[in-house]
Amino acid sequence: MPKSFLPRSLTLLCVTLLPLLGHFILRSYASDIDVEARFTECLHANSYELCNEVLQHQDLISPAQRASAHLSRGVALLRMNRPSEALSDLNAHLHLSPRSSGGYYNRGVANRDLGRCESAIADFDMSLSLDKTNADAHYGAALCHQETGAYHRSVERYTWALAQRDRFLNALLNRGFVYARLDNTSAAAQDFRAVLEIDSRHAPAHFNLGVIHLNWNELSIAEKYFTSAISINSGYAEAYFNRALIRAHRGELRVAADDFSKVIDLALTSEQSSASLVYDLEQLTGTENPDAERLLLARSYLGRGQVWHRLGQFSAAVEDYDRALDAAPGMIDAVEHRDLAQARRPLR
Repeated sequence: MPKSFLPRSLTLLCVTLLPLLGHFILRSYASDIDVEARFTECLHANSYELCNEVLQHQDLISPAQRASAHLSRGVALLRMNRPSEALSDLNAHLHLSPRSSGGYYNRGVANRDLGRCESAIADFDMSLSLDKTNADAHYGAALCHQETGAYHRSVERYTWALAQRDRFLNALLNRGFVYARLDNTSAAAQDFRAVLEIDSRHAPAHFNLGVIHLNWNELSIAEKYFTSAISINSGYAEAYFNRALIRAHRGELRVAADDFSKVIDLALTSEQSSASLVYDLEQLTGTENPDAERLLLARSYLGRGQVWHRLGQFSAAVEDYDRALDAAPGMIDAVEHRDLAQARRPLR
C-alpha cells in the first residue's frame, strides 16, 4: 500500500476539518429551510415580527421574496398605526416591484394617515391604473377628498367604489355623511338605509337616520332611530344627547334629564361612542374636532341645567350651568341662563 504523501499532522488536520465542514453545510441548509418557513408565515399573517426576522436574512431570499416581505411588514406597520415606518417598507417594496397595485394602494394609505392627501390620491390612482377593479383605492381617494372638503369629488369616488363592490358598507356610510354635508339629506337617508339592509344592527346608520329625521322635524321617527342606536351600543353618547333634545322639546323633562345625565356619565368616564357625525336640533352641523367630546359634555350640562330650570330647581340649574362653563368657558347661553336661575327667574 503506497505511503501517504501528506505529513501526518496535515492528515490529522484534514480529518478534523471534514466533520466541521459537514456540520456547517447542514446548519446553513437548516437555516434556509427556517427562513423559507418564516417567509411563508410572514406573508400569511402579515406579522411584523415574522417579516422583520425574514428581512434580517435578506441574503437567503430572492428579490421577489424581499419585495413581498417588505409589503407584508408595511401592512403590519399600518395596522399598528405606524405609517412613517410603513412608508419606508412600502417604498422598498415598490423599488423591487414597481408595478405592484397593492404596493401603491398601501403607500396611499400610509400617506393619507400622515395627512399627505395629494400624494395619497396619486398613489391610489396609480394603483387603479394597474388594477381598475380595486374598489379600496377609489374608497381611499374618496376619504382624502372628504377630509379636504372636496365633497362633490368625494361622492364621485365613493360611487366608483360602489360600482366595483355594490355592498361596500363603509363607502355607503361615508357617502351618506358627505351627502348630508351637501344638504342632500334624501340621498344621505337612502345610503344609510342601504347600510341597514347590509347590517341591520349598524348603530351609526341608525343614529344618522335619526339625525336626518330630526332635521325634517319628524321627531318621533328620529327618536326611534336614536333609541335603536342606543340599544345596539349603550355607550353611544351622541344618541342619548339627541334623544334628550327631542324629549326636552316635547316637555318630557325627567326622561330628558336622564338622557343628559347618561351623556355626562359617559364623558366623565371617557367611554368612547361610535364614530359618526353629531347634529343638534337647529342644523346639520358636525362636531368633528379635537374638542368635540368636551363640547358635548358642556352642552349636556347646559341641557340638564335647562331641565332643572324649567322644573323650578334653581340651585341644581346653577350648578349645571357652572359645570357647562367649566367645560366650555364663554358659552353665552350658560352665562345668561345662570343669571336667570340665580335670580330665580324662569327661562325666556
